[in-house]
Amino acid sequence: MPKQFKDAEKFLKQGLKSGISSKHQESLAKFKRALTVFRQINDRAKEALTLNCIGEVYQTIGQERKALEFHQQALEIGEEISDLELQGSAVRNMGFVHYFLGLYDEAETLFQKAIKLHEQINDEWSVAGEIGNLGLIHFAREEYDLAIENYQQCLRILEKFDAKGDQSCTWHDMGDAYRVKGNIEESSACFDRTI
Repeated sequence: MPKQFKDAEKFLKQGLKSGISSKHQESLAKFKRALTVFRQINDRAKEALTLNCIGEVYQTIGQERKALEFHQQALEIGEEISDLELQGSAVRNMGFVHYFLGLYDEAETLFQKAIKLHEQINDEWSVAGEIGNLGLIHFAREEYDLAIENYQQCLRILEKFDAKGDQSCTWHDMGDAYRVKGNIEESSACFDRTI
């Protein structure tokens, strides 16, 4: 493995670690160093991964337009190298940016597109996540019955995996939907499953 690749991997890991610690500017600097090296050694997949990481940091710090630019670049590379996993990640990330901007129709379209991409590679875990994301959209639109349907569908898929944390979050989201509808018994039953 060439030294440049190892250096880029190190920068990528440092960027992720800085992001977890909420050191966003430091995280961006590390990701950008990794991006430069991945471009120099022409590792398109790692370049796209790094672009997605940069986009996520920009979204976190409230620079949604910049986030979309980086996710779009990642998507274009994913399409260029026919990497459906990268495409799905980029599209999902773009969906989240639109969701947080309150652009629910655009977010829904992007999450639906991500589902189709993940289905093509039999990535049920990611499909479950996107279905849960659709639940968030329906909840935000006050379409609680549809949100509950999404959460139930998500849970059916997650049961195939040892995904207690993800299941717990989904049970919580479904409990919220039942609570807002005034169905306290169902809500309580869902919240009990979060433990």
